[in-house]
Amino acid sequence: MIGLLISILTFLAVFLGIFAINLVFTDLFKQDRQEELDQLEIELRKKYRQKAKRESETDYSQLDEFMRESHEIPHFSLVDLLKKVNDGIGQSGLHTSIQQVFTWSIVLAMVAAISAYFLTFNWITIGVAAGVAASLPTLFVSYKRNQRIGKLTTQLPDALDLMSRIMRAGQTINQGLLVVSEEFKAPVSAEFGYCYEQQNLGIPPEVALRQLAKRTGLIEIQIFVMGVLIHQHTGGNLATLLDRLANIIRQRIQMKETVKSLTAEGRLQAAILLGLPVVMWLLIYLFNPGYAVKLFDHPTLISVTVFMMAAGALWIRKIVVFDF
Repeated sequence: MIGLLISILTFLAVFLGIFAINLVFTDLFKQDRQEELDQLEIELRKKYRQKAKRESETDYSQLDEFMRESHEIPHFSLVDLLKKVNDGIGQSGLHTSIQQVFTWSIVLAMVAAISAYFLTFNWITIGVAAGVAASLPTLFVSYKRNQRIGKLTTQLPDALDLMSRIMRAGQTINQGLLVVSEEFKAPVSAEFGYCYEQQNLGIPPEVALRQLAKRTGLIEIQIFVMGVLIHQHTGGNLATLLDRLANIIRQRIQMKETVKSLTAEGRLQAAILLGLPVVMWLLIYLFNPGYAVKLFDHPTLISVTVFMMAAGALWIRKIVVFDF
């Protein structure tokens, strides 16, 4: 009995000791991680401040062109397509350029094409592999863009509420932008802080606000900018407008979450249907590699399968994802 009690106490002592050591290392890691995040936040603000300063020295010659672009009827051209891709890269928050994205696309396409050539010697498979590999950098940028825009949309109602309270306290919209940049995390702090720095360095408020709407690509921020510009020209209660806009954005977020929950089954089915062929092939390869490798003797079948799976994925995405 005493031996059992000693064993239990020893186990508890070792367990509690390991648990305490784990808590200590976890706290140290969290502290270091938070310090790193705060340092990155400070560096990001400095970078945006320097960027705003550089643009304030050169943008005066481009203000008329920018204002014309904001009022022109959009039309399709290769230059507009490249500008749209470049805007998407900027909205993703990645510190890269359109040249680097295209370079990675070409490199991945060449690697995939060479690998497919030595594996299958089939030109259809080579083309499919090169096309899929070339699209990976763009898909990654699109994923990061959607992730950043989603976070920005989530932060926006609280930011507008804070700006509304600041304006009710007698401050200006520019002071509201400054406080939001200081009190919130990225990306809303970076975007609003960049807009504040632009105005602080001499760029007209209308141009800075229009660039904010164009840079983020959010309809909610476009409405916010429109309300601020109308208020500057005609007057009105801007604080009430910000409160109503914050409520509308919250309702839109709630609606999106509702739609996301209702379409969860369809998205799960898509993931299972797209992943099942790959998983089944890996299982067959695990138990019978010789039989699984026989699939590579039919590259045309593989290419057609990949094409049909991609078409099915796009079709399901069209059903479960929509704007409102």
